[in-house]
Amino acid sequence: MLKRITRVALCACLLSCLLIVKALAEVTAPPPISWKQENLTAEEIHWLEQHPIDRSFAPYEWIDENGHYKGIAADYIRLLEQRLEVDIVPVTNKASWQEVLKGAQSG
Repeated sequence: MLKRITRVALCACLLSCLLIVKALAEVTAPPPISWKQENLTAEEIHWLEQHPIDRSFAPYEWIDENGHYKGIAADYIRLLEQRLEVDIVPVTNKASWQEVLKGAQSG
C-alpha cells in the first residue's frame, strides 16, 4: 500500500512540475509574430507606416466636399435604387470601418 501511495504522489508531483514548466514557457515565450512582420521587410513596414491609408476609399467610394456620396460603389447604389425603386441612404457619419460594423450590427 505504501508503494502505491508513493507512486501516486510521485506521479502527482511530476504532473505538477510539467504544468508549472508549461505555464512558465507560455509566460516567457516571445509574442507571436504578426503577418506583417513575417511577410514584409523592415523597409516595407516603414514605407507603410509613412504612407497611411486614405480612408476616403477613392475611387471606390468617398464623400465629396459638398457631402455627396461619390465613386464606383455610389454608382452601383444609384443603379440599385433605380432598379429596385427604393431610396438607399449612405452612412456618412462614421470615422472608421469598426464604427460602420457596430452601427450595422446594432441596426
